[in-house]
Amino acid sequence: MTKKQRGYIYTGFFISVVVLLFLFNNADYLFGSAEQNGPYPPNYVPAAQKGSATAPDFTLSTTDGKKLKLSDYKVKQ
Repeated sequence: MTKKQRGYIYTGFFISVVVLLFLFNNADYLFGSAEQNGPYPPNYVPAAQKGSATAPDFTLSTTDGKKLKLSDYKVKQ
């Protein structure tokens, strides 16, 4: 067996191991027994159901000594 043939065998073996690991890891999803989106953490609330919260106002100093306030950049609707 030549070095090139052994390289092909090793490459094929490596690819087949990766494919098998992928299938074993995703078997529930691939074969339909688990949720499609996966498990959610406790107390999970989708973003569409959350209310918006405002950030607290704060002040930062710039490198040239000026003060920036977050409320100065608030968009009025």
